Amino acid sequence: MYAIERLQRGFAQAVAQRTGMAATEVLAQIALPDDPARGEIAFPCFAIAKKERRPPPAIATGLASLPPPAGFARLEAAGGYLNGHADRAALAREVVG
Repeated sequence: MYAIERLQRGFAQAVAQRTGMAATEVLAQIALPDDPARGEIAFPCFAIAKKERRPPPAIATGLASLPPPAGFARLEAAGGYLNGHADRAALAREVVG
């Protein structure tokens, strides 16, 4: 499995555990942030916010408090999105092997 796929699956599982969504549903919504400075993965929190009747930024902020999944240095809320920043040193070690 490629590193980015592993990152996406770990991210999706972490979000799914916290939200009660299926990991496959989370995976289907994962996108690349428009700005590379915002990380490698972006998850829109709008559907969760609609279901829970809470503002998307509040959902994103709550999810950002999760411990970062394996392969991630940190999670951050950016408006209504949860962004994941990869641990680049760990990825480089994996690629170089």
